[in-house]
Amino acid sequence: MQFQILILNNELVMTDEECEQIWEFFRLLPDEPAEQRSKKDAFLREFREASDGRILANTLMVEALVSRVPEYVEPALLVGHVYGFNDESVDVLLTLLRQDWHHRHEDIVLALAALKAPRAVEDLDWATRWVPSYLEWDENRVLARKAAYALGAIDTPEARAAIFALSKDADPVIARHGQEQLMLSATIAPAAEKRSILARTYEWIAGGKFE
Repeated sequence: MQFQILILNNELVMTDEECEQIWEFFRLLPDEPAEQRSKKDAFLREFREASDGRILANTLMVEALVSRVPEYVEPALLVGHVYGFNDESVDVLLTLLRQDWHHRHEDIVLALAALKAPRAVEDLDWATRWVPSYLEWDENRVLARKAAYALGAIDTPEARAAIFALSKDADPVIARHGQEQLMLSATIAPAAEKRSILARTYEWIAGGKFE
């Protein structure tokens, strides 16, 4: 996948100093909404004279992706989580999700959950079964659980089918995460739909054919 890269003097603009600037600004955001808004506005004025935090986040994520510097991924995502992501964020997030040179996959999955982008279903389904080397110790498979949550947030027929398949996975930990998400979807459904969802969920888990 090709991305348009912002280049200055033939080098990517992202620098170690900018990463530190991001951390210093957002290490402690004020709780009071007016103060928080003021600090966010001040950051945009001081950081590359940006006018839109979401566009800035997308630019920083692309630069992190192309530079392949692991330490650049987290501050880029932090800017996105502070200002929000948009539809243009999806492709770079999906590409970053499948990279094995950084350690921020859980943050990426949460960003995709917030976006609820239907085109993320295939990659999130893949993420439920992929174990990065730095997470091989995690017997609870938290990345898989968060990816299942993101599929539940998307809540399209394809996303629900992926969750149903997870609930039947041969790996009991993965199956548990799928079943947990099925039950969560049932509990937040309207009352008129809840009984049908629960009945079909139990049927699926028990081995019946879902229709």
